[in-house]
Amino acid sequence: MIEVKRKDFIETLGMIQHITERRTNQPILSHVLIKSDSKDIQFFVTDLEIFVRARSTISKGGKFETALPARELYELAKELESETIKFEITDGKVEIKAKEGKYQINVLSPSQFPLPKEKEYSYISTLPAKDLHELIDKTAFAASSDESRYVLTGVLVEIDSGYCRFVASDGHRLAFFEKQEETKQNISFILPKNGISDIKRMLTTYQKPFELYYEKDEVLLKSEDISLWIKTIQEDYPNWKDVIPSEKDIVSQSIVKTQEIKKSIKRASLFASQRFPYVVLTPQEGKLVVQAESEELGSMKEELDSDTSGEKDIKVALSIKYLLDAINSVDSPLISIKISGESSPIVVSPIGGVGATNVIMPIRI
Repeated sequence: MIEVKRKDFIETLGMIQHITERRTNQPILSHVLIKSDSKDIQFFVTDLEIFVRARSTISKGGKFETALPARELYELAKELESETIKFEITDGKVEIKAKEGKYQINVLSPSQFPLPKEKEYSYISTLPAKDLHELIDKTAFAASSDESRYVLTGVLVEIDSGYCRFVASDGHRLAFFEKQEETKQNISFILPKNGISDIKRMLTTYQKPFELYYEKDEVLLKSEDISLWIKTIQEDYPNWKDVIPSEKDIVSQSIVKTQEIKKSIKRASLFASQRFPYVVLTPQEGKLVVQAESEELGSMKEELDSDTSGEKDIKVALSIKYLLDAINSVDSPLISIKISGESSPIVVSPIGGVGATNVIMPIRI
């Protein structure tokens, strides 16, 4: 028998139970393996590509081990109001006791649960939770959702020369962002989108640093209370640096206030075609012209103050979603929009602040 604080229990299980909700024909994968001794309680969940172990404290009890349906257990614990919850294994079931009543849940044998293999991992770096969340937040949105180009559904992680860099692309846009970190060796690997979303979801409430380890086809992220084993994508990522226009290719640059262009693009989205929502940007002397139109509603035209250099009156049509995603990945008062041609990639990057560098392919109109 063990006794746990309900608040701690649902906080820990809540961070990881969603992994068991992915489609599976193996019943054990919808379960959480719970193990405890007299010191703490550990939760294990997996979808076979990602394995997570989370730790919490127990109030009373000794050795305990069972596999319970994760979602139902979490939902039940959320609905209880008891300060503590007791768990006891009886007759092949787990009995849960709270002030509201007693509940018996069918269990599976813990021996069915697939634990990760013991491996020798190489230590790479220690990443603060804030940095890890920022690296994901400013890049992962650009990853592809098209499974036919599976490698692009992942996020490339490059660690070299004291920097940790995340890169994501769907073939029509690209985002990269880097943070300076202390690193032990240079390495690169591709994290699958499920692993990336799992990390980001946990980091909304968990703020302790993670140690990063690597072993040929698997990454281990290890913190004080949570460890994640993630199988990497074993494909070659395209040479992403080749798609970024060099400075000599840039024919025009506009520097505008970030919030002004963000609001302008949002207004433009009201007038853009519902089928192909795009906006046209035209740099002019001292201004950047923003235009959108559609048969459904009409048209709009705004002129934003801009520090413009290079060619004027060159028009580029950009996906509104892609442009807004790029602007949202920038934390700076000013933003730079570099144009290399009407049908060549444009570069969106921060000025006077931090943020991702985004490369977007224009739309042909």
